[in-house]
Amino acid sequence: MKVLVYGGKGCGAREHILALAAQRSSMVDQLYCPCPNGGIAGLAKYRQTDVDPADFGAVVRFAQQKAIDLVLVGPEAPLVAGLADQLLQAGIPAFGPTAQAAMIEGSKLQAKKWMAECGVPTADYVAFTQEQLAQAVDYVRDVRRKLVIKADGLAAGKGVTIVDDAETAEDAVRACLERRVFGAAGDTILAEEFLEGYPGLRRPELSVLAFVDVFGNFVMMRAAQDFKPIFAGDKGPNTGGTGSLSPIPWVTDAMMQIVGERIFKPMIELMKSLGIPFSGVLYAGLIWTKDGPKVIEWNCRFGDPEIVPLFMALNTDLLPIMQTIATGGSIANLSLSYKSGVALTLVLMSNGYPGDYAKGFTIKGLDQMPLSRRDFMMAHAGTVLKQGPIFQTAGGRVLDPTVLGPDYESCAKRLQEIAQKIIWGDGGENRPYWRPDIGFDVQLSLPELP
Repeated sequence: MKVLVYGGKGCGAREHILALAAQRSSMVDQLYCPCPNGGIAGLAKYRQTDVDPADFGAVVRFAQQKAIDLVLVGPEAPLVAGLADQLLQAGIPAFGPTAQAAMIEGSKLQAKKWMAECGVPTADYVAFTQEQLAQAVDYVRDVRRKLVIKADGLAAGKGVTIVDDAETAEDAVRACLERRVFGAAGDTILAEEFLEGYPGLRRPELSVLAFVDVFGNFVMMRAAQDFKPIFAGDKGPNTGGTGSLSPIPWVTDAMMQIVGERIFKPMIELMKSLGIPFSGVLYAGLIWTKDGPKVIEWNCRFGDPEIVPLFMALNTDLLPIMQTIATGGSIANLSLSYKSGVALTLVLMSNGYPGDYAKGFTIKGLDQMPLSRRDFMMAHAGTVLKQGPIFQTAGGRVLDPTVLGPDYESCAKRLQEIAQKIIWGDGGENRPYWRPDIGFDVQLSLPELP
């Protein structure tokens, strides 16, 4: 079969993983991808793809001309904009939800309304539009507790601000509604209560991704956890993700069963009853509280970088699953198989990210990486393949080395050694950066309630 991986104007680690899944599957003969990163362009099954990813019509025509059997849509924006709808209308199987179903991520307010309708636990909130700027400012000035200010629409992961004083809260409100720093995505905002995690749990957040078919069947992957802040100790501004691990040691099978029953099942059943069944991967960003799991956010696609350690640990071929879902089949009998051990991903970033950074530097040291595919993988994020082959930096998050091992501390030590072999830039400001604490001191169990 022929597979097209769609990543928009720039493919990240998520799209590289989708391409690797296609590369490693016996089902796939040829792989196409508009604007591939260096990792995708270097795959044996990759074929030259000359199409503008911003032109959905051109993407559909290309898929028809090449007789593409399956399109894997990576990011959320094209799903919300209706790319899967256009492909399906043209008779091309697409893995990813329709535009209506993708609004579970495309509008935080819509997701809140759906959660209220089906009883999925989440934070209390108040919504304000641009016309309600004065009311929004008055509200956050009067509230004497920590709040989370969120832009309603897609803001590339940057539309969320945690505030614990009136001045910061007002600035966050005005940034969205008055200064419009997030454009139309911030024309409506949500002021949410800040959810407190389970007492004594240092990192109470978890990401659970589930495969979902049009019939409402769903199969959850193992829980993963990502690290958003740029600096060690979860300090500094948020990023798209500086690392990830799976499984989470303190998450038990019983807890996952609760997640399935309280979080996924009611939402999936509601969307089906509304005539907008979800199809693809549904991602629940959760926090575990003393009352159990509560939803922080919903995503309509694989998480990046969460999919990297998940894929590292999987034994199961993803292509039959994604093809079954994309062609309207059932996954009622699906089960996932994992390798023993734990998987840890460390993101190597351009120095200065998530702010300004330089790019276009030749990456050295990739020839010194471990050869074993069983316990090591190098996922490419912001890279480009030049002649040679020579890889150059092309983004803020550049490489995602990932290892499988018996425990997180041994994985973390090995990743530090691997990271030190990767060089780009001049050795000064323009050099690789990574968080040195990821994988160390991972909490192993849920504390007892006081």
